[in-house]
Amino acid sequence: MQTTGQLRRIVAWLRRPELLVFLPAITLAGFWYGGEPVLVALAIGVPFVVTFGGAFRLHPQAAPPDMLSGMIQRPQLLSMIDTILAREEETGQTTACLVVLFDDADRMLDRHGRTARVEILSRNADRMMGAMRGGDVVARLEGGGFAIALAPVRRVDLESLVQIASRLQEAVQIPTSLDGTHVYMTASVGFCLAARAPDSTGTALFNAAYLAAEEALRNGPGAIRAFQPDMTRKRVDREAFRAELENALDTGQIVPWFQPQTSTDTGAITGFEALARWQHPERGLVAPGEFLPLIEEAGLTERLGEVILYHALGALVRW
Repeated sequence: MQTTGQLRRIVAWLRRPELLVFLPAITLAGFWYGGEPVLVALAIGVPFVVTFGGAFRLHPQAAPPDMLSGMIQRPQLLSMIDTILAREEETGQTTACLVVLFDDADRMLDRHGRTARVEILSRNADRMMGAMRGGDVVARLEGGGFAIALAPVRRVDLESLVQIASRLQEAVQIPTSLDGTHVYMTASVGFCLAARAPDSTGTALFNAAYLAAEEALRNGPGAIRAFQPDMTRKRVDREAFRAELENALDTGQIVPWFQPQTSTDTGAITGFEALARWQHPERGLVAPGEFLPLIEEAGLTERLGEVILYHALGALVRW
């Protein structure tokens, strides 16, 4: 078996295309030292190796298989965590969950398209799996992120999880070569220890890690956050405030105030600047610096622009 393996390595080495650069010198040396029999052998053997050995391919090499298609998904990850937690008292081993979310994922999709997005995610999945220990499981998420469940361990603490999160971020930061260009990505990571999860289930542990990842994403790029119990309340408050902002935009509570722009040469009014103001029915006038960052965080910036433009055009008609 060892001889067969060595023979295969030698054949693979001889099939390398760059060795054909030395073909003229090899042929001349063979003719000098071996005469016509060696020359005939080279004339027959080299084309045989090139044609059937695969040194050159007449068709492009097939693309590597999609790493994402072979990865487990969230249900399998949750089942694995449930098994570890159910046996925790028996084995004395625990686990933790990390969630990796890519910064500016929407921008990546708009710039490179869905096909390139799959390729980028696939390569990052491969890198992250290489950064983890044997037994750790990496699962892909529907939105494009990844979740990691640690293999059962006797003890895991915040410091070790921060180090793991940093390794995952370093793996993501390696540029991906795509169509002759380098794509640079960053990621934010959230994690939760099994002992700090709201409940001893895989779903509770994953949801806690995902909440931490969302908090990291809001404070990113490249942030790391550990789950804290008050994150659930903050999420509920954000969702309630988003609903309040949407209602304010729909019911006309947020309207433009117009600030005239004048010419420094003539003093004539040349236009107006539309400034968003929120006339809250209970709190009165809300300062822009208080609600505009919340509008951006809630993803309502485009909706705000539409509302202000609508009112501005209506004012032009009235004027």
